[in-house]
Amino acid sequence: MKKVEILGEIYKVTTKIPTKYREEVDPSLYSGLCFREDKIIWISPTLSGQEFYKTLIHEMGHALLYTNAVFFTGAISPELEEIIVETNSNMVNKFIVSMFKDILKGDEKDLKSKLSAYIDS
Repeated sequence: MKKVEILGEIYKVTTKIPTKYREEVDPSLYSGLCFREDKIIWISPTLSGQEFYKTLIHEMGHALLYTNAVFFTGAISPELEEIIVETNSNMVNKFIVSMFKDILKGDEKDLKSKLSAYIDS
């Protein structure tokens, strides 16, 4: 996944720390980061599968709060923001896993039908 759209804003998704942040960010301390002003989401290259996507969903939560301007209101502290985006990423990840399990039940024709119904709605 190279980009995601959040409320009409396109965020680049990368496994490389942006050049301007390389000296101030120690990638060994993070699974992912959202560089909000640059619209870049960084995910650690050590992550794969479900952990990659769960982290991406988490960072998309930070981007969402920035894009919808909640970040600028000062209404929530950084600690509360972290709780909100982590809780959301856990919930969405569990939902996606459950949905995939449901979609993968049945034969190939059933799979196409289920996927089409989801995509077309």
